[in-house]
Amino acid sequence: LRCLGDYIPPVLDLSLINERASVTSQQAARATRQLLDEEGIFAGPSSGAVIHQAIKIARQIDEGNIVAVLPDGGWKYLSMGFWTNGD
Repeated sequence: LRCLGDYIPPVLDLSLINERASVTSQQAARATRQLLDEEGIFAGPSSGAVIHQAIKIARQIDEGNIVAVLPDGGWKYLSMGFWTNGD
């Protein structure tokens, strides 16, 4: 994501991660708008990236629960146009 860059928090232990995925800014923006339109959740692009990947995983499994943590709100990103611009 453009707003995250290559930032890795110092508390992140990469040895605990089984899998990681790349999400484009466009995919995150689309999911961010979907969160607002369908669920009324005003989230930021990091949350959009999480939801994009959660939906992708949900389509790959037959049953089960998926837990997604939405790490940001939309207020900080109002000037970026996630909620007004097309893809």
